[in-house]
Amino acid sequence: MPTGTGAVNQKNLPAVPFEINPALWASLTQKQVFNPTTVAQAPAANFVTSTLQQVGIVSRIRVLAQGSVVVAAATQTTPTYRWPYGMHYNVQLSGNQMNNFISVSGTDLYNRQVAQYRAFVDNVTAPGLSSTGTAVAGTYPFSVVYEIPVAMDMTSGIGSLYAQTEATNLTVTWTTDAIANLFTFTTGNPTLTNTAGTAGTNPSIALEETIFSLPYVPGKQGVLCIPDLTVLHGMIRNTNPVASSNLVTTFLYRNNANMERFFWYTDNNPGAGAAANVIPVATSNYANASLLYGANETPYAYNPLSFLKYQNNVDYRLSNATGRQIGSSAIGGLADGMFCLDFAAENPQRDQVILEGVTNLRLVTQYASTFTPNASAQVVAVQETLFA
Repeated sequence: MPTGTGAVNQKNLPAVPFEINPALWASLTQKQVFNPTTVAQAPAANFVTSTLQQVGIVSRIRVLAQGSVVVAAATQTTPTYRWPYGMHYNVQLSGNQMNNFISVSGTDLYNRQVAQYRAFVDNVTAPGLSSTGTAVAGTYPFSVVYEIPVAMDMTSGIGSLYAQTEATNLTVTWTTDAIANLFTFTTGNPTLTNTAGTAGTNPSIALEETIFSLPYVPGKQGVLCIPDLTVLHGMIRNTNPVASSNLVTTFLYRNNANMERFFWYTDNNPGAGAAANVIPVATSNYANASLLYGANETPYAYNPLSFLKYQNNVDYRLSNATGRQIGSSAIGGLADGMFCLDFAAENPQRDQVILEGVTNLRLVTQYASTFTPNASAQVVAVQETLFA
């Protein structure tokens, strides 16, 4: 098994003798769940940054966003599919001189939870406004929980961050989306407030951090036992305008990484004042979709796209049309129109995509002839990777 000494900190390894032994580490380490910061009353600025403590091995961060949706008088308001998780348009995790190795939306993080935990059902989130109807004037408290997956999985700990060094500076940044992207409304503007109901604020944020201790290898004085920290876990979001095209090619990032999952959907956001209950472009609006590389190598082709929808249903189950079962039911499943090519589902050793080994990697989406995209329509692509 790998051993080392004096490794540089920016490579996410200790600067003291260590041994990489995930099984032994799991039997010796101690898990700790704590709140590194108090609830932050978000200011009127649309982003908030928090610095994490430099302690142990960080494997997971949970985010609790709380506040109220205030609907003004004479306003009829309905959430779009981005509510509630997508209230944070961008969530960034930075550290170890690797800027933004997680940079996605809250919606993307929710989809990743569905993929990771298989048929994940959220019985905790209280979205305040239901997707099943229209809200009239009033104040609607909400409480939304999602997690930032620092490690690829919590069993092996692979991709975790070695934080116990002065050279490590871990920060999390949340950017709150524009209100017009979260709700459709007829007159006036709904607003978001913090838990205190203060005007001109954004949702209040609280963190829960999961860390693990750094045990020593029995019989080897001064040698730390760690999981595989030679790679980092990344999730990067990319967008590509659809415009008036019937066939759209979205080029994907390539780096020194293995792609474990690839999430994608088409956002046909019409903006404020349009028809309520905006959802991703439904499966019925596609003719087919393919993942290609090289000149014309096509390892994944779905024609019609309903076959991928079926595979995602096998893997995670699907939700209702809006992707949210709010009210008397729980929130669960992937929404219709959101898809995942899951290379970690059946056989990761066989299916994961080694990005260095492919050129011209791209997603091709063919839309039905009856589909007319809005001017702001875009393909959203999220790559989940383990990278060096």
